[in-house]
Amino acid sequence: MPPSKSRKQFVFTVISLGMTIGIFSYLFKTVSYGDVIYIIREVNRNALTLFVLFSLSQSFFRTWRYQILLEMSGYKPGNTALFLVVLIRNFFSDLLPARLGTLI
Repeated sequence: MPPSKSRKQFVFTVISLGMTIGIFSYLFKTVSYGDVIYIIREVNRNALTLFVLFSLSQSFFRTWRYQILLEMSGYKPGNTALFLVVLIRNFFSDLLPARLGTLI
C-alpha cells in the first residue's frame, strides 16, 4: 500500500528541517554569533541593496529559463513554486562554498 500524501509531506518536512539544522549547526561551529552580528551591523547598505536587486533579477531569469525548458519537456510547474525553488538554490549557492550550495 503506497504511503499517503500527508505522510510523504511529513517525511519531506522532517528531512528538510534536519538538513537545515545540520547545515546551520556546521556553519555556526566555525563562525561565532558575534561575528555574524558584527557583519550585519557593519554591512554597506547600498552594496546590500544592489546585491539583492541583482540576485532577484538573476532568480527571475533563471526561473524563466527553467519554465521554458520544462514546458518543452511537457511539464508546467507553478510560477511561484518554481521561483521559490530557484530562490532557495541561489541562496544556498551564495552561502556555501564551491558547488556544495548547488547540490543542496
